[in-house]
Amino acid sequence: MSTVGDWRAIVKSSLPTFVFTALLSVIVAVYIASADFGYHWDEHWHVDAVKNSVTTGVCLPNMFVYPSVVYDIGILSLLPHALGYYASGQPEHGASLPQYLLRVASGRSFVLQWRVTLTVLSFLAALWTYLAVYRWRESTWEAVLAGAFVCLSWEFGYHARFIAVDALEAQFVALSILCTMMFLTGGRADWLRAAGAVSGIAAGTKYPALIAIVPAMLAVSVGPAQGRSAARRLMLAGQAGLYCVLFFVVTTPGALLDLPLFVKHLSWMASVNQSGWRMHTVQAGWTHFVLMLQYLGFAGLSFQPTVALAFAVLALWGVAVVVMREPRLAVVLLSIPVLYVAYFSRMQVMNARNLLLLLPIMAVFAARGLADLMGMVARHSTLRVGLALLVALGLSFNVWWAFETAFSIRNPDPAGYSRQLVAFIAAHPRMHVALSDRLERELSGSKRLGTASVVAEISGPDDAIAFYTSEVQSMLLYTANKYNYAIAWFGSHEINFNYYPAWPNDTGREYIVVMKVRDALPLRLASRRMEQYRRRVGEGVRGGGQTVPGGARGDGSDM
Repeated sequence: MSTVGDWRAIVKSSLPTFVFTALLSVIVAVYIASADFGYHWDEHWHVDAVKNSVTTGVCLPNMFVYPSVVYDIGILSLLPHALGYYASGQPEHGASLPQYLLRVASGRSFVLQWRVTLTVLSFLAALWTYLAVYRWRESTWEAVLAGAFVCLSWEFGYHARFIAVDALEAQFVALSILCTMMFLTGGRADWLRAAGAVSGIAAGTKYPALIAIVPAMLAVSVGPAQGRSAARRLMLAGQAGLYCVLFFVVTTPGALLDLPLFVKHLSWMASVNQSGWRMHTVQAGWTHFVLMLQYLGFAGLSFQPTVALAFAVLALWGVAVVVMREPRLAVVLLSIPVLYVAYFSRMQVMNARNLLLLLPIMAVFAARGLADLMGMVARHSTLRVGLALLVALGLSFNVWWAFETAFSIRNPDPAGYSRQLVAFIAAHPRMHVALSDRLERELSGSKRLGTASVVAEISGPDDAIAFYTSEVQSMLLYTANKYNYAIAWFGSHEINFNYYPAWPNDTGREYIVVMKVRDALPLRLASRRMEQYRRRVGEGVRGGGQTVPGGARGDGSDM
């Protein structure tokens, strides 16, 4: 019979795994519950590709702006409906199978089914991160932290519920890192081949994820020798590369079967990245590099910039620890972020979702950094408890924010957004806020608006302006690469407005935004206060746009 001590040991050893499993399950459920958020600008690429295949009977997507893994998942999602068609024995209204499947693929329920599938698959990134850290460090709590940093990242979470490639790409990159770590810690060549295969699937999800093969290649030279000669190592690296190519072609067969269109769309993507894309256009080089670091540092692991920065500092500490103590492993783990950021710094397009694949790697280093700091203060119980509480507080905020954003999607309250603005202004009496014309009319009778904070005349660029997004002359006038673009916004939180400001205009929603005057000047707002200030300072306006191949719908982020 087990003693009380035995049971305590079992509970103690099982508790971290239970905590992580419960946390991941709850967070996935929250994002699934908020999957019905309405229209998304990018989903038409994939939905139209599936509908085209149903119509033509050809299982090729007829577009290669993205590779085909998400399309493949969409096609596979139709299989239960095809089986149900035959199992019913009574085709709906006499429709043929293609007619029936086209009706299914055109329906809202199919879109939601697809979103839920991708949400679940994408959040596996947290599991792979957990397992990779556990295999490396043999510490369950450190593994729990790494997995928690991923699944509680709002940036990762809201992207995961889209029919889009980015969060799923990050999941496959995390899986390839797990396979590479299994090879490094065990030496079995099969794990390296698996890393190559997964890297090919990652590239079949989004082309830049081909970079996931680099750690596997490096692992051949820095991993356990186990009697392998140089020729054997070279052969193993070649096998990993071959598996990568093979699985890319298997998941994106159009790269061979529809080569002219594949090359055309790939060339178009390359030209866009070199020339810029609407509000996501940035100056290549140092400016782009800094903006990417700001996203990763102030938004990547939390919506709250202070929390995100604290977790990013932990990640930097973890990088320093690994570089000093395990330099060969550091070369493997840092190869993706170093090469990826260097590569994208050369581009003139910054889209936040391109950086999602770096979040699991940040999480690995953040967990390692925290574990090292906890070890340093092991003899100082007050510091140890204080550090643990601060991290727990940051993660708790992320949990709360996941629920808060899901609630805002499921329970939109357009009539309440102006009340939230009034409460915000009342809570910031030192902030000078001008109102757009519409807000002036709506809030003219509000007793809570203090005369000290709502100004009749804008005095300078550091004043703030509050406006409805529908009052922006064109969504192309936004800038979409600043973590602090908006001071605040009030509306449903499907996305981070700072990086997707065109979202409300493009999807028929309406937010109230508070923004510094200097950032709002180019928007040509319907505001007498802004017009008066603009005339005084002589501020110009910018704009522009580009054409998407195939006549795709225009928006701010169709890429």
